[in-house]
Amino acid sequence: MRPVQLADLEIAARVVAAQPAPARRAMVKLLCDQADMADIYRLGCGLAHPKFGTGTLMSAAMKHPQPVKPATSEPAFLTSLALLCAHLGGITPVDM
Repeated sequence: MRPVQLADLEIAARVVAAQPAPARRAMVKLLCDQADMADIYRLGCGLAHPKFGTGTLMSAAMKHPQPVKPATSEPAFLTSLALLCAHLGGITPVDM
């Protein structure tokens, strides 16, 4: 995966927050795995991956249905953002 920017986190958190709470961790892992696969493809072929984009978290997230932008104070969005940050930091969150 390419280096993560704040915009990557926002777009990915929107996609994650749109999932039912029990499915959010799996969606975080899926998005990160897709970004990893796309980056490997990009480095090897010099082209964006046809399904997962350019190797950024944002491009992987943009391949999924885009929900309406939530308020940044919405609990589902904040929890999803925390799950993403924890996953990227190699931390297993306990209470989310």
